[in-house]
Amino acid sequence: MVTALTGEQIEEIKQQAAEHFWPHSV
Repeated sequence: MVTALTGEQIEEIKQQAAEHFWPHSV
């Protein structure tokens, strides 16, 4: 699945992913 993401969306996704997978680094 390929989607066109804006820089803001990418940052938001990365932040959410970090909270889910690396909560110790938040």
